[in-house]
Amino acid sequence: YGPPGVGKSTLASRAAGAVFLDLDRETDYLDVPRFKVRTFAELNEAITSLRNYGVRKGYKHVVVDNATALERILGSEVLRRNPKWPNLEAPGFNRGFNQLIDEWSRFLLKMNEIMDAGMSVVIVAHSRIKTTTDPLVDHYDRFEPDVRKEMVSQLPAGMDNVLFMRRGISRGSEDTNNRVYDGAPELFTRDTPQCVAKTRAGLPGNLLVSTFDWNMLFNNARKDPSNDKSVGDGSDL
Repeated sequence: YGPPGVGKSTLASRAAGAVFLDLDRETDYLDVPRFKVRTFAELNEAITSLRNYGVRKGYKHVVVDNATALERILGSEVLRRNPKWPNLEAPGFNRGFNQLIDEWSRFLLKMNEIMDAGMSVVIVAHSRIKTTTDPLVDHYDRFEPDVRKEMVSQLPAGMDNVLFMRRGISRGSEDTNNRVYDGAPELFTRDTPQCVAKTRAGLPGNLLVSTFDWNMLFNNARKDPSNDKSVGDGSDL
């Protein structure tokens, strides 16, 4: 995830065997296989096709581009099922947003099915800056994925890697507000007061995008399900 125009979709397109769920015309300039998805029905149709035939067609990675557009599609489906609601705020008591979170959960379960079929899943997201309150230190600003607040914690919890991407600081100082972010794009892989991030692939804390190889992640990703040696759900123990 990262700010607009930093190159997130381009970076995802470098993954060999990637196929995109293009939810917001983010890949029009890229030469990649894609499903153009604008509605909830089209989203489910694309997921079903990939789950059943993706590996057979040679796809290795499903790229969801992007989470902001996905949330909009999921929210539209909630409103379709509740025609008396003009928006998600209308029912009060967070009922509309709770149903949105339920749709997120169902979507992530479908992504688990994609992974069980033998593919990896990459979710691209925009970033936002949130002011964080910490009783032990002064307030500070932090980058986080631009999704519903409940999903800011739930999404990373289910991910093997969460990478924050931004341009490097070419002028100014880390200690001042006089910063210019127009240097070489960088990836940040560790959770810090500056950004939400994590890695289970042993990546360094930050690295230049130009040195990043997707095999750094996928060589540590979920293995082919045919080689799964798990013992089951525990019912036989």
